[in-house]
Amino acid sequence: MFDMLTLSSALLAALVLHGTGRFSWDLVVRQPRYYFLLIGIWMIFALFFDCYDLARTADASHSAWAAGRAALSTALAYLAIPYLTPDFLASRLSSLLFVGFATVSVPLWRIFYAIVFTQPAFQ
Repeated sequence: MFDMLTLSSALLAALVLHGTGRFSWDLVVRQPRYYFLLIGIWMIFALFFDCYDLARTADASHSAWAAGRAALSTALAYLAIPYLTPDFLASRLSSLLFVGFATVSVPLWRIFYAIVFTQPAFQ
């Protein structure tokens, strides 16, 4: 769930920076297909890169590496579907920001997850 939330937040951050620079709920509710498509693509690549194998996600380096590859693949595939994705595709900077946000934030979340939830208190 947090992987999808993190990816959606990366998309939202790129949309905010591309637009007025201020957050608006309109960016979230106006085009929900942007987020549903992103989540669908993520699920395909997350399964392909084996991001949800519990034994492997306990290892921070493996989890971050797999999630980073899945996030990068997801962002690039998402940008390759121009008629279903946001208008910021015309801006190379916004597209680059989205790819950067996605490929950095998801692995960071996964490292946090692997470090925190493998503590003895959670076993």
